Amino acid sequence: MNNSIWKIQKKGYDQLTKNLKVQVVVVGGGIAGFLTAHELSNRGFEGVLLEANQILEGVTEKTTAFIAGLQGILYQKLNKTYGLSLAKKYFKLHENAIYEYEKLVQEHNIICEFTKLPAYLFTRKSSKSLIKEFDTLKKIGTGVNYLTKLQNVPIKINGVIKLENQAMFHPLKFLMGLPINFTIYEHSQVVHFNLKQKVLYTNLAKVEAEHIVFATHFPLFTCPNLFPFKMYQSKSYCLAVSNTQNLEGLYIEDTSDGLTLRNYKHHIIIGGGDHNTCEIKKVSPYKNLKKEADKLFNKSPVHYEWETQDCMTMDELPYIDRLNKTYPNVFIITGFNKWGMAKALMGSKIIADLMQNKQNEFYELCAINRKAAIKNPVKTLGHALNSVWNLFVSFCGVPIENYKNLKNNEGGIFLVKGKKRGVYRDETGKFYFVNARCSHLKCELNFDPHNKTFVCPCHGSLYDIEGNVLREPAIKPISVNKN
Repeated sequence: MNNSIWKIQKKGYDQLTKNLKVQVVVVGGGIAGFLTAHELSNRGFEGVLLEANQILEGVTEKTTAFIAGLQGILYQKLNKTYGLSLAKKYFKLHENAIYEYEKLVQEHNIICEFTKLPAYLFTRKSSKSLIKEFDTLKKIGTGVNYLTKLQNVPIKINGVIKLENQAMFHPLKFLMGLPINFTIYEHSQVVHFNLKQKVLYTNLAKVEAEHIVFATHFPLFTCPNLFPFKMYQSKSYCLAVSNTQNLEGLYIEDTSDGLTLRNYKHHIIIGGGDHNTCEIKKVSPYKNLKKEADKLFNKSPVHYEWETQDCMTMDELPYIDRLNKTYPNVFIITGFNKWGMAKALMGSKIIADLMQNKQNEFYELCAINRKAAIKNPVKTLGHALNSVWNLFVSFCGVPIENYKNLKNNEGGIFLVKGKKRGVYRDETGKFYFVNARCSHLKCELNFDPHNKTFVCPCHGSLYDIEGNVLREPAIKPISVNKN
């Protein structure tokens, strides 16, 4: 089961089959692309939105849909790295996002269960870091309170920060209620582009544009800016259990792999189990989440479960900017670090302001040329070493096991007729063979036994057993042969 609670029936859109010349093209039909198209159309721009598959079915459909300023142990890091002024601005971005979401809901009469309620950041470990986070938030002037217990969730904690007037909603109902004057094309994957000429190519057509916005999950290009060395992807998991208990808040644990909790109608959504896509867990993360759910909510039945991948930057700030001075009419919006609801909305305004050569008070949070790698050398070096190691394995490692020993529903990387191949054996015993290297930067793939997919350990590209791309940055499938 990989079925999100947010999944709804949506209008379908045509595939792009003819060449176009437009003012703006937005690449990516998730929340960032959708909100950017909405904002630009409100400012008088005209254009198209291109989605490789179906709109709002990627990360947007697999979110927990928190709009909250509390995001783990973050503000003390921002204060240490960039100073208190920037940390304060980051908090203000999220407060403004809540205001803007509420305004849009009211303006367009969107029924999306938008609800304001408190957020709670809690710890089950030592309270030392949480107290430091609280002190930083107080210096920012956020109006937080420090508590020693939770009222509505039976978790034994060692401290909790409470922040009023945060928000949650149904993301797809909200987005489908927004008017967008851009023409939308589905099943129109960008397979090649020339940024100098401002031309994009799909399988069936080309689009020439005055302005290009890349709102894909992970950037589709390596150069300029070397995004694959500035970002990585993290995987996380969610369950929705049938339970009518009102939690009366949003709950966020202080660790990167900790729990998140919220209500949606007659369900409680439990998130967690985050890990780098370079790791393949031996035990299904859903099992661990289910154990937590059973303890907290008396073995309530699971009705939905889903997973997602988030783009992570070295300093936990997004990239929302012009690509560079060479390509001033090419823009990018990415790197939401698991908290994309606020950043997508405020990022759409940053992109629109850049396009109109206006100043935006939050631009410095998102600028591409900030020294994120230099400011975070340990994380940057760790990510670089992981990529180098996987490239080494790709070219030098030699599998020794025989793929014919695979049991049904198993897979892995094997030598097949002298060449490395990803191999999967389905429930009938049929073998599937794919190229063992990612089509993005040639890292060797891993097989994920829980989802029956091949995943790139370097940058998180995901393929099905037939080699089709499920998640970027890869845009090309890997060769497939069947027996």
